[in-house]
Amino acid sequence: MNEIITDLDAKQLADRLTALELNSTSELARLEQERDEALSQIAQAECRAERFCQERDEARDAIVGWENKWKCAIDMAARAELERDEALRCAKEYYVEFIRNASSDNKVSKPNPLNPFYKYEINKYS
Repeated sequence: MNEIITDLDAKQLADRLTALELNSTSELARLEQERDEALSQIAQAECRAERFCQERDEARDAIVGWENKWKCAIDMAARAELERDEALRCAKEYYVEFIRNASSDNKVSKPNPLNPFYKYEINKYS
């Protein structure tokens, strides 16, 4: 079981170890290159993810802005409807009062405070 290594065996062993070392070195270099490429791809993916998150956040802000504008427009439309209804009610009351006054004495009626143009009629009769 005791093997004796001769000079020839030692030379072959040294050559084999050198070949293995060279092979290992080139394999190590290849693995390092693959690692560097993978790290570069990870860095690029992180940049894309960060850009995506930034664009998403900007889009959310824009959506919130449009939602606020939409709510404001709805409020304005509701107020306009209320004002229109109030103006129609005043016009109807003015018309009824005008007809009542015109038919009762055929005179020009006094300024009617129910008339939406009442403030202009005051100057007319002053």
